[in-house]
Amino acid sequence: MSVTLSAFDLTDNTTRTATKLVCVSDTTPPAITIVRPVAGAIVRGDDFILEVRISDAVDKNISNYEVDLGTHVVSPLDPSTGQSRQRLQDAPKTSGPVNTTITVRARDASGNVATQSVNFSEVFDKHHDDH
Repeated sequence: MSVTLSAFDLTDNTTRTATKLVCVSDTTPPAITIVRPVAGAIVRGDDFILEVRISDAVDKNISNYEVDLGTHVVSPLDPSTGQSRQRLQDAPKTSGPVNTTITVRARDASGNVATQSVNFSEVFDKHHDDH
């Protein structure tokens, strides 16, 4: 991108103009929305689905994102919708609710990184494990 600047010199009543190239870079990270689960929700661990929406003001080609849920997973993102819906691996079976935090991280083509986390509880049906 180029910018043209002009200045009027009062000593000799002349105008001087200069054009300079300016480098404009994207410094805005992607916007991440964790659609499901919502914060504070209680979800069945066996049926747990993560639903994410990611958008970026400049880079429209974010094709994957990272998920941390005790383990690190790289997940595909539909570039036409900016959405993803996936089943994550089951957590260990316990007799009570398990407090869980999921962190989603996305990087755009300019290297800007955003993270979003959600805290919720997972419950597991012991009878469901018996078959």
